[in-house]
Amino acid sequence: MIRWPAPWRLRWRRAGVNLLLALVAVALALVIWFLVTDAQVETIEERLGFGLVIDAVNTPNGLALANRFPTASITIAGEESDIAGVTPEDFATTVDLTALEVGEHLVPVRVQSLADGVRVRAVVPESVNVILEPVEERTLAITVAVGNPPPLGFEVGAPQLSLETVTVSGIRQLVELVDEVVAAVDLRGATVDVALTTTLQARTATGAAVSGLLIQPSAVEVRIPIQQLTFRRSVAVEPQIVGRPAAGYRVLTVDVDPLSVVVVGTLEALERVGSVPTAAVSVEGADADLVADVDLLPPGGLALEEETIVRVRVQVEPLVLATALELPLVVTDLAEGLSATVEPVLVTVVMDGPAPDVADLIQRLRQVSVSAADLEPGEHSLRVEVEAPPGVTVTVIPGDVQVTLVVEEP
Repeated sequence: MIRWPAPWRLRWRRAGVNLLLALVAVALALVIWFLVTDAQVETIEERLGFGLVIDAVNTPNGLALANRFPTASITIAGEESDIAGVTPEDFATTVDLTALEVGEHLVPVRVQSLADGVRVRAVVPESVNVILEPVEERTLAITVAVGNPPPLGFEVGAPQLSLETVTVSGIRQLVELVDEVVAAVDLRGATVDVALTTTLQARTATGAAVSGLLIQPSAVEVRIPIQQLTFRRSVAVEPQIVGRPAAGYRVLTVDVDPLSVVVVGTLEALERVGSVPTAAVSVEGADADLVADVDLLPPGGLALEEETIVRVRVQVEPLVLATALELPLVVTDLAEGLSATVEPVLVTVVMDGPAPDVADLIQRLRQVSVSAADLEPGEHSLRVEVEAPPGVTVTVIPGDVQVTLVVEEP
């Protein structure tokens, strides 16, 4: 064994003491740092502003829960940043029914935090009343409820199910409420067969859902055949015009908009149809154009693919009439003391134009006259003119006549 001289031993002892003191100083510094850091991180408590649903777990075989639980309110603790964004999904809230028997029990509520840094400080209520009753079962046939059926022209066939009956189990009061087990199928207007798996639902006779029951199996495979029974075809629109226009008028043209529509029906009915008539449009007494919006009247066995209002435009015009009248010719505006003779004494008046205007002119025209105003005795050739309404053409034959003026003897 090496023995150091005394001075050296003294030096080593001092060095050891100094090292020990240094280690102690470092440890104290770390403790003080942790204390200061911990003091800077504030822990807060807060009562959640939402309730938590209490779930029953480990229900004994042959028993079922016969009551509902209130929601649980909890107080949590943690750093502000940890508790600021918590949601109901961050907590597991349960009552454990392990080994419980039929009857009423007071069971503690357990809330487990699933969020890091968040602790549960208090739970209200701390316990809940649990009522357990024996499970009852019923076997019921499955009813298919179809929603959103196909459009016009398609038929829904009988549903085909992977199973016909299911077992409904639960407490007696709920099981007795059930009148049917429904497989609800939304066809979404499908025009081809639909096959899907749908969850079953227990319902009362009024269609209300009954919850809190176990349906086994809980889902069923459903296939619903869809068949097209009717066909579609585009056919012309046929306007139905009734009545007679005013005297001297006629219907010139009839236009419809749209010109054609699509009808649906059986193949046999479509083969018989040539057009689709409109509701009647009356032109009785009409002396001007008219416009009417009317319905379509598809033949029996057919339907319109879309409801359509048809606009019917009827153009009415006067009839054109050409006629000739032989009328006497008279001389007017004779000067005092003069008499007149005219050759010929009859003229032919030819009229051509709208029938109402020509008819009106005929009613007014009884004779044709020529004026002798400012004429001296002697022979004169005068132009015969007849005033006619606009649109009527009048021709007088002959157009010029001979008028002889003589002085009357006293």
